[in-house]
Amino acid sequence: MDAVATRSLDMFAIRRLRRMAVHGPRCPDCVGPLVFGEGCRTCPVCGFSACEAARAH
Repeated sequence: MDAVATRSLDMFAIRRLRRMAVHGPRCPDCVGPLVFGEGCRTCPVCGFSACEAARAH
């Protein structure tokens, strides 16, 4: 990936985190945004992690 594409992806990620910080779920430790991925909610600010148990259907 070239430098322009990498910078564009970085800016997209920053804008997404800002939107989540305003409208999304908050971290109980630092009140940062929580990001959901791979069954866990994690905070990119302080590293908080809360994994959900797998649900049996």
